[in-house]
Amino acid sequence: MNRFRPRRPWTRPQPPPGLEFTSAHNRQRHVSSSSPALAELIQKTTSGRQIFISRSRDPHVNLSIEHYLLQKSPTHSAVLFLYINQPCVVIGRNQNPWIEANLRMLAAGRHGVRNADGSLFEGDVRLVRRRSGGGTVFHDGGNANYCVICPTADFHRDKHARMVAGALQRLGVAAAAVNGRHDIVLDESQTQGIVKPREETVSKALKVSGSAYKLTRGRALHHGTCLLSSPNLDVLPLVLRAPAKPWVQARGVESVRSPVGNAGVSLLPFQQAVVAAFGRLYGTTGLDAEGITQQAGLCESSAWVGGLVGEAEALEVPEIAQGAKELRARITLTVQHGTIQPQASHLSLSPDPAQASSEAQALAHALHRRRLHDITDWHVVFRDAAAFSEDGRGASRALADWLNALFGRGPPGK
Repeated sequence: MNRFRPRRPWTRPQPPPGLEFTSAHNRQRHVSSSSPALAELIQKTTSGRQIFISRSRDPHVNLSIEHYLLQKSPTHSAVLFLYINQPCVVIGRNQNPWIEANLRMLAAGRHGVRNADGSLFEGDVRLVRRRSGGGTVFHDGGNANYCVICPTADFHRDKHARMVAGALQRLGVAAAAVNGRHDIVLDESQTQGIVKPREETVSKALKVSGSAYKLTRGRALHHGTCLLSSPNLDVLPLVLRAPAKPWVQARGVESVRSPVGNAGVSLLPFQQAVVAAFGRLYGTTGLDAEGITQQAGLCESSAWVGGLVGEAEALEVPEIAQGAKELRARITLTVQHGTIQPQASHLSLSPDPAQASSEAQALAHALHRRRLHDITDWHVVFRDAAAFSEDGRGASRALADWLNALFGRGPPGK
């Protein structure tokens, strides 16, 4: 016996908050990042020009959308994706987080970071690793992000930076120009009224936009930042100054530090100007829920953020570390792909060789298969290892404090 269920009357679905899509014909649709219709829009559209504006402030989601667009948009298309992130530090694919940022300062209540309206940002400043190369950048509500994806044959590194610089010039920022590093800078001789960090007194061009790239077979992704009205210029040198950097030897790519400033324009006019510039350049379409969720989950995982990428990248603290001389400590930590290598590491406090060897063996056992970015408190590591005698407990506590300060994972108040 066959059973039939009556069909429900069809009703037009209401668009949930998500992405805003603009076609070449200026029609706009609001679609959720979890909407299957959006996947069809991206993959099956006959339009060669696609524009998306994200309503999400989650950096993991927005970076995942970028990657999905790179993978799924038609190979002949040109795509513009605009978004704003909540305060976060974004490192390049091949960078070492312990030499790029003050990780302890990113915790809520420590960073002093402000929202675009000047109010104090009360959450943690996230540490995020992107899939492209390049250096470390700080995102907040006064910093706009743009991403352009196009065929590799149409790509060169200055092309879209000049597009954005031209948009700024049309908004009255006459000083905007692209330098030899493909950054957008402001000629200081023309920056009257432009907001700069209080500590910036050297006569140099101020960087307002940096770029990074990812090239695949047939497709090129160029994404960049643009400082519009960030209230955190004075915080940047503190957040992006890593206390562990003097002690770390690694093969990762180091950031190139540059003086920065705000362009002094508002978000909406900037986005409108970039959309118009994209139209002039290229002439005037969901992400499937499972694909986006998987990519966002990867971006958010500690193994992706803290794991060191590349061949045998090592993070080493030299023997007799300068900050621990008074402890007579011998410290060498070798880390490969985020995992501590006990056989190539040594940590001891005792001046007696036999006792030092015993301490190092106990700690090597405790650190076996441990990931550096998963260690939240070195006090707990030392306690569980039971490596130090009662006489050395005071020194071990001081050493744990020092390691927590360097690698930024100590609990609040430590």
